[in-house]
Amino acid sequence: MKAFCSRKVYSFRVNSKNVCRAGERAEYGNVKKVVNIGDVKIGGEYPAAVQTMSNLPTTDVKAVVRQAHSCRDEGCRIFRVAVYDAASAEALGAIKKSVKMPIVADIHFDYRLGVAAAKNGADKLRINPGNMPKEGLRILARTAKEYGIPVRVGVNGGSLEKKYATTARGVSGEEISANSGEEISANSGMCLEAGVKNSGNQDMRGISRAEALVNSALDGAGLLEGEGLSDIVVSLKSSAAAETVAAYRLAGRLCGYPLHIGVTEAGSPDYGIIKSAAAAGALLLDGIGDTIRVSLTADPVSETRAAVKILRAVGLDRNYAEVIACPKCGRCVHDTEGFVRTVENFTADVKTPLKIAVMGCAVNGPGEAAESDIGIAFGGSGAAIFKYGRVYKTVPTEEAEREFLREIEALKMR
Repeated sequence: MKAFCSRKVYSFRVNSKNVCRAGERAEYGNVKKVVNIGDVKIGGEYPAAVQTMSNLPTTDVKAVVRQAHSCRDEGCRIFRVAVYDAASAEALGAIKKSVKMPIVADIHFDYRLGVAAAKNGADKLRINPGNMPKEGLRILARTAKEYGIPVRVGVNGGSLEKKYATTARGVSGEEISANSGEEISANSGMCLEAGVKNSGNQDMRGISRAEALVNSALDGAGLLEGEGLSDIVVSLKSSAAAETVAAYRLAGRLCGYPLHIGVTEAGSPDYGIIKSAAAAGALLLDGIGDTIRVSLTADPVSETRAAVKILRAVGLDRNYAEVIACPKCGRCVHDTEGFVRTVENFTADVKTPLKIAVMGCAVNGPGEAAESDIGIAFGGSGAAIFKYGRVYKTVPTEEAEREFLREIEALKMR
């Protein structure tokens, strides 16, 4: 197995040639780890993959399969199920036969469930080193290697290993920056020779919880590596956006494994989507993140839609119709709010890049509409329709919506 880092602890050096700048992926020498999850590749230069998790009993195979199909139709590429007993491990095998997506087994506490899931065709195992004995983790590593499947080391702020949970303090998000000169621990094999307090018997008092998340994850990855497993994915989630971002930025400098990003226990859709977008958006714009889940107290279809929209918002998915529209003000002469929803629904099936502008007055309207593939700017007595930067036609107000949709349809048909 290729060794990706030293197991020693070093002082982190800001000027290291291996530290990536904003918007770049971290490169570890010439190594950019790619991991296969079924037929989905993550890491390296592959695009970030959306995943979600079923909220149904895994043993309800038909319902889980329907749910997986609905998520796939919304853009999900990796689907996770809980494996909590022998029956659910067996059900995973039945689900696999009907779902054309990689299926991940979520394992906690009992390593034997992971072994059973692997035997039943799981495409990946997700474990948390904070709630499983070390020997169980070693057995799972050997099992995963035998079956040729990766393991995600998933560390959550609410279930840190005791040695970290009892010593870590909170982090504001500014405490660990790109210019940090703190010592950080790098226990895992696929890390830079740079590095956080901890390792071995070192004093853990006073480290931030973001550092604790990273230490715990790298400890877990190192343990798996010790059993010869190199197909590893890492996640370090907090329920706080700033803490999540701090942890992933630190891991992005130290860890060469693909990073699964997201805010854990984000809450209801109203607030959880905003919190998730704040954290995941910051990371993705930094070039951090190989797969994403938006964890909501809601159905996984809602999670999938939110994750897809985050990828689109940061420019990592352009194969859709982007509808931009002006904020309404007293100058607006048309019901743009209702018309925007009409246009979004009308173009929901578009799978190629298309930029559409719906503008309500003459202030920014012509300029924004002109920068789109197609746009409309309403005025006092009618509307101007633009195509590729030029006025294509002007139409009376009463005909404007119908004519604009007709022109969009013509573009869709090309």
